[in-house]
Amino acid sequence: MITYKRSLKQIPIPLWILFVNSFTMALGFFMLIPLLAVYLLDQLLLSATLVGIIVGIRSFCQQGLMIFGGFISDRLSYKNVICLGVFIRAIGFISFGFASTMTGLVVAAILSGLGGALFHPSSYAYYTVLSTSENRATVYAIREMLSNVGFIFGPVIGAFLLGFNFQWVCITAGVMFLIVFLISYFGMPKLTSNNEATKPFVENVREISSNRKYLKFCALILFVWFLVVQLYVAVPVKLQSLQLLDVNVGMIYSAGALIIVFLQVPLINRLSSRFSPTYLIGLGSSCVTLGLIILGFSSNLVGIYCSVIVFTFGQMFIQPMISKQIADIAPQTLIASYFGFNGLALAIGGMVGNLLGGMLYDLGRDIHINIPWVIFSIVGVTVSFIILSTEIRSRKAQQSKNDVRVKKSI
Repeated sequence: MITYKRSLKQIPIPLWILFVNSFTMALGFFMLIPLLAVYLLDQLLLSATLVGIIVGIRSFCQQGLMIFGGFISDRLSYKNVICLGVFIRAIGFISFGFASTMTGLVVAAILSGLGGALFHPSSYAYYTVLSTSENRATVYAIREMLSNVGFIFGPVIGAFLLGFNFQWVCITAGVMFLIVFLISYFGMPKLTSNNEATKPFVENVREISSNRKYLKFCALILFVWFLVVQLYVAVPVKLQSLQLLDVNVGMIYSAGALIIVFLQVPLINRLSSRFSPTYLIGLGSSCVTLGLIILGFSSNLVGIYCSVIVFTFGQMFIQPMISKQIADIAPQTLIASYFGFNGLALAIGGMVGNLLGGMLYDLGRDIHINIPWVIFSIVGVTVSFIILSTEIRSRKAQQSKNDVRVKKSI
């Protein structure tokens, strides 16, 4: 507890402003995105495959273009890039409410993703530069906790506004990002990396690509993200298959996030000092896999609630530990670029997860077999085993080195 309080006292004022931004963005994001699949399925009557394409485009544009957003952020003020990103996302979110064609929905998805590609690596670089190695895990945990507070209240507010019109959901979500624009512009100081000699983009990519430890980490995260992105399409599809069309999907998502709000910061603060980020990511991916298995074989609303709780419990470990691992690996001059490069893994995993997930849901419905859940189970068990076994081998190798050092000293 003393360590936790000391970590909080070490957090500077600009980080608290960034915390406010993170909460406001999460509120706007979760106000819209969890309900987007429901709107596309039930009101626009799109197939699960088309829904997966739209959701996948938004995710791919954000994660896939983050490498360019990170490159720009390391050369310009993090503040300016954050402001530009949240403004573009506001336009994208508002556009969802007025798009009735596939073209309009794709444009809205691209704008929404592009905005995230700009502000995401900038904000995480901001977190990294202003935090210390002692309080960094706590800082990331607070950031994710606030995101989950938005996860709780966002869908509830969105569902309330949906009772009037889906356009109100989109406009209000966009306004949240405009508020972040104002807070960032007037409240945050300019901050950049210490990169005095700016290298060309290709040289930055070559330097990052030469880091084998980082590339292996990104490869594993690709498969973890393949599983994580299933939540927002899987739950509406499951409700539709069980003919539970009147159920408030926002309340289901909020139930899982509520547990995270109370447990994430104290658990991450305690466990991060005892276990490595890789180990906790493996634990998280195991929980996400278990959540998908429970969801796939649920036959009632209770099972769906349980699956989302287990799933989001896994998310509690995954995101802050990914951030901490990248911050520990990245050099000071390329922090945003490393976060941006990791977006490629998130983009590929997210796009494949959304597209393949949508196709598997349609296929499973047509042939009346739980094929998507079987595939997700196989992928999840495999990636969790690889992550945890890699960490165990690393610990044994480190212990062997320590034993050798002890013998030499004797």
